[in-house]
Amino acid sequence: IRDFLEVEGAKLNLAAGNKVIDGWVNHDRWAHRPEITETWDLEVTPWALWEDNQFRSIVAHDIIEHVYHPIRFIEELWRISAPDAHLYIHTCWAGPQPGARAAWRDPTHVRPFHEDSFAYFDPIKGGMWYSEYGKFYSPARFEVLKVNPEPPDNIGFFLRAIKE
Repeated sequence: IRDFLEVEGAKLNLAAGNKVIDGWVNHDRWAHRPEITETWDLEVTPWALWEDNQFRSIVAHDIIEHVYHPIRFIEELWRISAPDAHLYIHTCWAGPQPGARAAWRDPTHVRPFHEDSFAYFDPIKGGMWYSEYGKFYSPARFEVLKVNPEPPDNIGFFLRAIKE
């Protein structure tokens, strides 16, 4: 993951929690530790803290499953991503494995994600998920570079922001 995210430019650790990254902008909803440098409620869009195309790398670890409006969240990720930015999104997995039920263990989880969830935003490899559905949902575009299931109950998405 580190190699994928080590590109030149500004880097954002979204909803850092206790997983702060040295040298990055570490965000969370509250400044519960000194390493959290920026605070914002991600349900409030647009994310006024950040400019269009500001970040070359973004980590969103264990946050997207907590938001009520995932399309808005994804659109904001896209807006603040520079062209070709690298994003890593880690979340709970709604796959076929027995551990998938654990996605609902946390009462603050709104929804789990499927291994094809980001295909809806991928004009390169998304196939019918993009062409028949996703291109109508949102202007946000990401290439899904890799999907990394982490049994029993997590999944990671390696994405590249597509901007013309």
